[in-house]
This record gives sequence, C-alpha cells and structure tokens, in this order.
Amino acid sequence: MVDLMNGKADPRRVTYFTNFPANSGSYKGAVSGDGSSQQYSRIHTYLRGATTKVGPALPTGDWDPTGTNSISYNGAAPIRMLTFAEYNFIRAEAALYGAPGDPQAFFTAGITASMKDAGVSDADALIYLNAQGTLTGSVDQKLKKIIEEKYVANFGVAVEPWTDWRRTGYPAISKVGNAVMSDIPRSLFYPSNEIDLNRNAPPQKASMLERIFWDKQ
Repeated sequence: MVDLMNGKADPRRVTYFTNFPANSGSYKGAVSGDGSSQQYSRIHTYLRGATTKVGPALPTGDWDPTGTNSISYNGAAPIRMLTFAEYNFIRAEAALYGAPGDPQAFFTAGITASMKDAGVSDADALIYLNAQGTLTGSVDQKLKKIIEEKYVANFGVAVEPWTDWRRTGYPAISKVGNAVMSDIPRSLFYPSNEIDLNRNAPPQKASMLERIFWDKQ
C-alpha cells in the first residue's frame, strides 16, 4: 500500500502513516515476511486516533516505542465498517458492467469521500483527482483503478480487500517468500463446530487453496 500511494504522491499518507525517517515527508513500507524492524513507517492517526505525545526522533530517524522519544495516540479513531467512499467504489464497479449510473461519477465521489475521511484539504484532494481521478482505457484498466482506490480507501478493513483481490486480481500482490503455504489462500476452512454439529455441512476443504465459485482470477 505504501508503494502504491508513494507512486501517486497520495495526500492521505499524512494521516495513514508516520514519516520515515521522522519528519522527512517520506514514507517507507514493509512487505509481509520481512524481518522485524523499526525502520519503516507506522500506522498513524487515521487508525489510532489523535496524537497525545510526540517526542524528538531518535538519531536513526525512528520513533522509539516507549520513553522520551515515543509517539502515542488517544485510540479514538472510528471503526469504519462501510464508508460512503466504499459505497461509491462498489457502485462504480457495478456501473462499469452496466448497472445504473456513471462509473466516473461514482469513482470521483469515492475518492473525494476518502480524502475527507482522511482529513485531506479540498485543494490537495483536487490536485490528486486531476492527476489520478479519471477512468480511461479498457474495462479492465478502469476496474484496476477502481479497485486500487477502493483498497486505499479501505485502509484498516481486513477482509474486503482480500475478497476484491480474489474476485478481480487487483491490487496486484506478491506471494510471501517464507510463507507456510505454497500460495496465497483463496478461502478459509469451515469452522470445526459447523463440521461437528451441522449434519448438512459439506466435507471439510482439503486446503485453503480451494476457490469459492466466484473466484475466477
């Protein structure tokens, strides 16, 4: 996500992540499977609430988790279960395939709503929309833009981006090098209580690589 947003100079980074190095205006992400390190941006006010303390940065440019150099939060950020931004991206995708409405209008509304959620100024949001907010190309190219923007807008939502990736193949993600599975999971096992107590339950899946019927990617 950090790389995707860096490539677009996305103004939502300011509330999504801390700078790394601290106060640099730069953002650095980690990839699943990377070793433990403090040398990355961290989740910031969008998911953790307002800052209550920001100490001086360490010589490494990092924020120390505790102590004089710490950065702390009030924890009052909301749980975003279904935002207006997500609603508009769902409508944009549907309209792309013939449902009522204009995909471009919904796409613009989705980005605009996400920017407002992230506290981005109207001026910075407009700059981003002028650079990244137009659906062009083939249907698949338009779908890619819709799903990538939905992915960014859904920062902090756990399952929906995984479902979108299984449905559409976007955003493009990579296998984890040291994963315990041979590939990215495509579904979850049925709960054991369902298998044990429901006489109509289907047989347990052989693996989490089995695909749901709508997973065509």
